[in-house]
Amino acid sequence: MLQHLLRASVLGLLIAAGTLVPSVPAQASPQGVVTECEQIRVGRAWHQRCTVYDVAADGTREMISVYYIDEFGMPYVI
Repeated sequence: MLQHLLRASVLGLLIAAGTLVPSVPAQASPQGVVTECEQIRVGRAWHQRCTVYDVAADGTREMISVYYIDEFGMPYVI
């Protein structure tokens, strides 16, 4: 019972996080973390590939992570 409640809670958090991800590239701020998403075709559906960058004070960008969002808004990692 507790395990099902925990799974439901985690699923709810993932859905909420998926709705906060921008569907268009975010504007780069002078410094901080920036997420850019682009649409990709997977079979007959469109998913998003999102790349997270850390932008340094001098404007250089370092890739932190990559994740995907399916057609239902659920994030996943390959």
